[in-house]
Amino acid sequence: MKAWLAYLLSVSLCVVAYEDVPQHNASCFDRKRRIYNHMLLRDGKGAINEAKQAIRIFPDSREIQSAYIQALCAGGDVGKAWQEWQSRPHFQNNRELLEQLAWSTLRQAKNSSQLYVRLHALVSAALTNDAKAVPLLLQELNSTNALLRFIAIRLACFLGDDPLKAQIRQMLQREKTWYVRLQVIEAIGALHMRELAPALKEIIANSKTSAEEKEVAMHSLISLSQKVDDEEWMSLVKSDRAGLRHLAVQLAIHFEMKEKIPMLISLLQDRSLDVRTSVLNAISLLRVQKVEEKSLVPFVERMLADPSPEIGLTAAYALLLLDQEKGERAFVPWLEGKDAKMRRLAAAALAASGNYGSSLSWKTMTASQDPYVRANLALGLIRQREHVEDAARVLGEFVMPSGSFQELLMWESGANPLFSALAPSKIPHSREIPNTPEFVDQEIHLELLNVLSIVQYPNTQQAVKMLLQTRFAQVAQGASLNLLQEGDEGALDAVRALLNDEDKQLRVQAALILALFGKETAALDVLQEAYAEVDRESKMYILEAVANIGDLRSIPFLLTVLQEPYQILRLVAASTLLRCLYQ
Repeated sequence: MKAWLAYLLSVSLCVVAYEDVPQHNASCFDRKRRIYNHMLLRDGKGAINEAKQAIRIFPDSREIQSAYIQALCAGGDVGKAWQEWQSRPHFQNNRELLEQLAWSTLRQAKNSSQLYVRLHALVSAALTNDAKAVPLLLQELNSTNALLRFIAIRLACFLGDDPLKAQIRQMLQREKTWYVRLQVIEAIGALHMRELAPALKEIIANSKTSAEEKEVAMHSLISLSQKVDDEEWMSLVKSDRAGLRHLAVQLAIHFEMKEKIPMLISLLQDRSLDVRTSVLNAISLLRVQKVEEKSLVPFVERMLADPSPEIGLTAAYALLLLDQEKGERAFVPWLEGKDAKMRRLAAAALAASGNYGSSLSWKTMTASQDPYVRANLALGLIRQREHVEDAARVLGEFVMPSGSFQELLMWESGANPLFSALAPSKIPHSREIPNTPEFVDQEIHLELLNVLSIVQYPNTQQAVKMLLQTRFAQVAQGASLNLLQEGDEGALDAVRALLNDEDKQLRVQAALILALFGKETAALDVLQEAYAEVDRESKMYILEAVANIGDLRSIPFLLTVLQEPYQILRLVAASTLLRCLYQ
């Protein structure tokens, strides 16, 4: 620190000394150094004034011209900096200046009074994956706006710099907003902040902690754990706090501690639903058949009569893996019951059992009148590559646009995280994401069409085409995560063929998917050509797609976008430019 202060003092003295040099005697090198000294001291206005004098004396010096542009960036006059850069063609390929100009565009927005502008500046900076984004994230981690803090925490997990960790450590103590606090707890695990493991245990053990906080804290703590001390683990099992007993079971599952199952059997009678569910899951996932030469089947069979229906279903799932015949008999009442939600979850559980449940899945799929039961079972059979043709037909009738079934879909979960079932959508509308139920439904449709495409179900390409003709542009971003996730190269043909379709909107949607998922440069021309004609929201998706491809050929296009009158688009374009330069 002393050395750094001494250096700053020497720079300051140099600046003062240079003030006494007559203008006509100061060399070009001296002038340039005076400009950079002002910038080093974060004196942006002084740097601009010094650069203006220098450029009058040395108008043809490229070094002075470059220093002037950098001084304008440092002083916050980003618009003038871009004008100077554009007026000097010899700088068009100067990557260092381009980088500084783009970062200045992002930094300029961090103090905006508009929440939306600051939010986009934050996200755009973080997406560059550059350490220069850290100051912006630190600022928003201390923001008075809860949404900005929430987004900043999520982005901090991708960067992981020590200053960000230190700030998150402080937020664990002071953060009061519920959804932001959940994100803080999750970030502790994502950033591997092992020194906070005791704090996570306290959250889990505290009876006043919400169920959501306990669940997130448990996942974070498990991700921090490298090994489990036997004595410490037994203390968790015997704890009088349900959260810690639940943690003990989750640790046994995570570290595949089959030898601990005998100590967990007594917890099948635990008063906590979460603990009982976890013990049954441990038996299932660890494939433990016996304890001290005694079969676990009788223990699991007794759980079929548990007061909680989801415990009973979980017991049927565990029993199927222990004794297929008894498990199938236990499943039938759930698959044929009056409760529609439990029928769907039972179908999802049976599908999750793999080849243990294939026989019953086939019988039930062909006999059931519930379209959701049939679709969930069909999905499981396709994944097991059994009865593929019939299962694909059932799933196709369920998901294809030409089918008779047209309800919005969602993934439905119960008390057991192992099972997630296709179900009619109950998702409410959200202010943050327009048309949320439709957006989720379209993502699921693309995911299911991906499955059908892999097994070469007829007319899948036409179904993708019909889905992409929707007016919701967000579907393309969801597609980048779900479409063709198993990596079947041939399955991309259904989308690739649409790049030459007569429908312009369809070409753009196909190009977005290819860019976001496959980083295919073939999509660039379609996207750049369409940019001027689409709405502002679609422009942002196009810029994100261009960034994902990361081709230097996009730079001229991005430079034109940086002249846009809309600040949000300029921010996204600046981030895209940086990502192209870095790649």
